[in-house]
Amino acid sequence: MTAMSSRSMLNPKVQVYNGDVAVLTYNYAGLTIDKDGKTEPSEGFGEEELEIIEWYNDMLGDWGEGWLPVNRFSTAVQAAIADWLADFRATTREDLYQLLILAESGSDDVNIPKKRTLVRLLRENTHS
Repeated sequence: MTAMSSRSMLNPKVQVYNGDVAVLTYNYAGLTIDKDGKTEPSEGFGEEELEIIEWYNDMLGDWGEGWLPVNRFSTAVQAAIADWLADFRATTREDLYQLLILAESGSDDVNIPKKRTLVRLLRENTHS
């Protein structure tokens, strides 16, 4: 069995049946598995994108504040991350991490979008 990092597992969930059987289900970004169990790369997030998504889901993950999780592949998420990093490549992706910290704290230094998604957070906080 091949070990997978938690970064590859989006939206992991444990389901328990009859109190004694646990099944881990998740959306796995980046691979498809054929009927023979062979895996091949597919459309999906890269490692850097998965790390950013993991930060977002962990930090803004209570969803009580209305933040929606990233739980499947989306070209919109991929493009928003690429655009944000391209605009700020002179700094680092740690700046994106700092943006998430500010959003989590409700700081006035960050534009909180009306619809709370990673895509909109990045787009509304891109500085020209």
